[in-house]
Amino acid sequence: MKALRYTAYGEHPVVEEIPEPVPGPGEVLVRVAGAALNPLDVKIGAGHVRDHFPITFPSVVGTDLAGTVERVGPDVTGLHPGTP
Repeated sequence: MKALRYTAYGEHPVVEEIPEPVPGPGEVLVRVAGAALNPLDVKIGAGHVRDHFPITFPSVVGTDLAGTVERVGPDVTGLHPGTP
C-alpha cells in the first residue's frame, strides 16, 4: 500500500510503499477513499506542536480521511469490516 509519510521534522512528506499495517488493540484499518492535509498535519510535520502531538518517524501523515473499515483490532466495538 502507499502512504504519505514524514521522515523527520521540517521535511516534506513523501509517498512510499509500505506493508499493510495490522490493527492493534483499539485500532481499525481503513481503506481510504478520500483524504486531505489540513493545517494541523502541516504543524505536526514541521514540529511546531511536538509537545502536544509527538510523533515517531517515519510517520504516516493525515488526520482527515473517509473510507471503509477493512479490519478491526482487539477491543474494538461498534465497528466491523465494511463499516463506512
